Amino acid sequence: MDFPYPYNRNYTMNWFLLSLLNDHLNQLLARYSRLQPIRIDLFYRKGSWRYLHHGMKQAECEVRQLTEMMMRQSKLVGYFWVLEFTSRHGCHAHIVMYLNRHNNQATYPIAEQVGVLWQEITEGQGYHNRCDRKASYEADITQPVNYDDNLAINGLRYIISYLAKEEQKHGDYYYGSNEIPAPSKLGRPRGSH
Repeated sequence: MDFPYPYNRNYTMNWFLLSLLNDHLNQLLARYSRLQPIRIDLFYRKGSWRYLHHGMKQAECEVRQLTEMMMRQSKLVGYFWVLEFTSRHGCHAHIVMYLNRHNNQATYPIAEQVGVLWQEITEGQGYHNRCDRKASYEADITQPVNYDDNLAINGLRYIISYLAKEEQKHGDYYYGSNEIPAPSKLGRPRGSH
């Protein structure tokens, strides 16, 4: 299939999820001129009650609770998450969160806050992993993204496409995102590109 945005061709894409991810990013870029993405994975500790007994519905409730709390308690301007299942990790979540880079540049405290809240929500049975830049990656999740920087935007599109992969979903699609407010009429108008 011909798709208008870059994506990770190492995986089979779910085109519906990929379209949702890209539309969500487009709305964020229309609203905010400079974004700072953060990628976080959420897991249940192997052998814990939640690891052994939680299904997708229970995990969905806990991830929704986490993202809603983060939107209220932090300076996040957006998030998108998906659930997956593997025999190694059980039910787990992949999340991309966005900060307005003009108001907040520090991603580490946000990732730590996610970890603390996830520990509380899961009663100590969960853990998180912040996904950072690795030399083998084609794009860098740690870099800010300006609304007019096509190279950075396409790099981010490549990174977030991982959330739209068919693998590990087993035909069950659990995902969520926040609603993005319409672009503000304040400030200097953007030039056309």
